[in-house]
Amino acid sequence: MAGTKKQHYIPQFLLENFSFNERHQINAFDKETGKQWIANITDIAHENHLYDINTDKGTRSLEPAFAELESAASPIIKQIVERKSLRELDEDDKVILSIFITIQSLRTRYDIDNSKKMMINFLRWALPIEIAASDYELPDELRAVNFIDLIKEAKVDVKDDFIKSLHFKSAADIAREVVPQILSMDWLLFETIPDDPFLIGDGAVVMTNEHPFFRKRGLGFAVPYIQIYLPLSNTLMQGLYSPLIKKDIRDKRITLQKSNPVLAKNFTKVSNPYFRALVSKRPLLLTKENVEYYNHLQVLQSGRFLYSKSDDFSLARDMLKL
Repeated sequence: MAGTKKQHYIPQFLLENFSFNERHQINAFDKETGKQWIANITDIAHENHLYDINTDKGTRSLEPAFAELESAASPIIKQIVERKSLRELDEDDKVILSIFITIQSLRTRYDIDNSKKMMINFLRWALPIEIAASDYELPDELRAVNFIDLIKEAKVDVKDDFIKSLHFKSAADIAREVVPQILSMDWLLFETIPDDPFLIGDGAVVMTNEHPFFRKRGLGFAVPYIQIYLPLSNTLMQGLYSPLIKKDIRDKRITLQKSNPVLAKNFTKVSNPYFRALVSKRPLLLTKENVEYYNHLQVLQSGRFLYSKSDDFSLARDMLKL
């Protein structure tokens, strides 16, 4: 059964935390055109029938499942924003947020299109291989999209419904695999002042890896030294850090204390706020430069659109040379 027509890939309860009046309006920015405008949160970050999948047996929709997940995550995020604290989270809350963050990172049109590109690249790779594709027993879902013909004729118009089916099955598998890992990460809360608000992109969840060796391995939930961020409001952001980061900071403290007490003192002063935030579960206040860095991740890793309580998208314009 099909879901509602207008299906949001960023939950409206989250966008509401970036709106600026009782009408829940928000500033939107298009990276492709440089256009910016004011919109109601009901009219952005959505696509008609995005989570509906047409099959031989009718149309089924993932929208109810996403709505159920959002309903579970919404009061937890509301509590974090209102209390500015992670202390009240219990294990069930963290499980729900872990699933929410994982699925949120994989549910946009941009992510679906990336899956389609990967399939097309696979077809282009598979075509030159001299195999009799018709000799292989293929699953019904592959036969349904004439997979053999795609291989033989090098067609690249892979059906959207097929890609969505594969993509969201993969997303569910990823969630089951990475949620235990997210639960083992260090959970932090970051805060900025209203005059330097957080942006939120059309994917919302961003990642970075500053380790000189492991950053070469790319980004992903399982990559060592990974840092994951989800803006919760215009002034609060959830951070998830690999435990290796904390270990490295502690090891460096010990090494410096033995070799250079002066540097050790300075390093301890700089790193203390990080440890205080870990222990207290209260926000770590960021500098303007910090906020700019995290916003630049949203610009880089968003598919096309950015949203903000502020109408200042100069950072995005400068980065995109618009």
